[in-house]
Amino acid sequence: METPIMPVDLGPLKGMLPAEIIDSMESNNENADAGVKISSVDTTEGFASTKIVAGDGIQTNILNPGANEVLEIVRVPRTVPYQLNSSGSVVSNTPTGVVAIPSGQTQITVTCSVCTANSTVLLAQRAGTPPIDATAVNFAVTPSAGSFTIVANAAATLQVTFNYAVIGTGAID
Repeated sequence: METPIMPVDLGPLKGMLPAEIIDSMESNNENADAGVKISSVDTTEGFASTKIVAGDGIQTNILNPGANEVLEIVRVPRTVPYQLNSSGSVVSNTPTGVVAIPSGQTQITVTCSVCTANSTVLLAQRAGTPPIDATAVNFAVTPSAGSFTIVANAAATLQVTFNYAVIGTGAID
């Protein structure tokens, strides 16, 4: 026996999902036996938990399973995708990425095969988790052949995380 689709409180989802999905879900609230369609041309109805797929940094959870279920969509913190080795350097051979100056250090060297001495390295400090360091507040970047170094004005009391983009590499110009 197939479990009927129960009405869903759509308030928290409005603004997060396309209007076509909200409209489809609202019409399904009126007809609880119908499935969800992603758009008016979707050929297959299904449960919201199988039609909404969580992407990078998003997680879906079914709350109150087996009763008045609710599909929760939440943002989850991403981990920094690099490995810090014992010498305080990082290997990241891509023109864009995420790096961090660890707590207690003033600089980090990023081995980056696409970097040249003539490259421009753009940094954007990431706010959030961990919070922005109050001591290490000014940063300089020095590109060289095969790497770049980020130097802070003072030792970081917290990990300081950056998004970076290397321009003038042939990969991004």
